[in-house]
Amino acid sequence: MTRGMFVTVLHRYDGEPAVGANGGFSDVSNPSLYYYDPVIWAHDNGIISGHSDNTFRPNDPVTREQMAAIMFNYAAHKGQDMSSSAPAFEAFPDSGVVSPYAVPALQWAVTRGIIRGSGGSLLPRDTATRAEVAQIILNYYESTGR
Repeated sequence: MTRGMFVTVLHRYDGEPAVGANGGFSDVSNPSLYYYDPVIWAHDNGIISGHSDNTFRPNDPVTREQMAAIMFNYAAHKGQDMSSSAPAFEAFPDSGVVSPYAVPALQWAVTRGIIRGSGGSLLPRDTATRAEVAQIILNYYESTGR
């Protein structure tokens, strides 16, 4: 699944709220692309921040840690409980290879049961499949009731 696809899934999950005209990213400028409105919505609501070069890279595969960070920001946007447990996260043998920006997000996602790992590991830099995204959204829904 690409980054653009993931943000589109989340935008649709949220009921496809209207977006403003603010672009935000140099590589998301064509309003006819399917991910344009979702990326603008996610950027405007602090759900995504993109890369330091002012790009979002919508066609790059989304990694599991990126997915966790986006879900974490979405939950914060929705006013969800953002508390987490470091020991639950640290129980995964690959917790030490998680990028620093994604540590709070994965701690939260593991604590809430939104991400349960794969084969006993988090696999933070692996790309997320459509099936994994569907499971994450379902787990989020079951965790929050929204």
